[in-house]
Amino acid sequence: MAASGENPRALSAQVSGVLELLQYFGLNQRQLLFNNNPAAAEGAVIVVGPFPSWCVLFAISGTITKTATMTAARLAVGFQRGNPPPMLVISEDCGPFGATETGQATVGLWLPYPVLLPPNSSVCAIPQIIGTDATASVTVVAEIGVLG
Repeated sequence: MAASGENPRALSAQVSGVLELLQYFGLNQRQLLFNNNPAAAEGAVIVVGPFPSWCVLFAISGTITKTATMTAARLAVGFQRGNPPPMLVISEDCGPFGATETGQATVGLWLPYPVLLPPNSSVCAIPQIIGTDATASVTVVAEIGVLG
């Protein structure tokens, strides 16, 4: 039971209108932002942001370019509210690998509901494993709606 005595189902009916308005307003102020590091090392944090005002986060993706010499790759994407370490929301292996397995591998997350981000938040991609290559090209993309 909630502090006001209402159960979660009753609160859901009250909150859904607010969430729909946030999503609607965010979609009217929609932006697709990206950043690329053409030579990211393992553990590098490639960031979009920080965002100067409140935002609604709709989707995140990260892309790593696989080379013929790459033996492994794992890429994570996430977001950061303020200064703490990023909250990684998805991490995937980007295989298979080999001389004929080159090109871009993307890890993406379309959020089932908008995530509210306060000012000074950012979105990131982190190459967790690169394998035998010392660096890789990594891109992060954020779909946000600006609320301020």
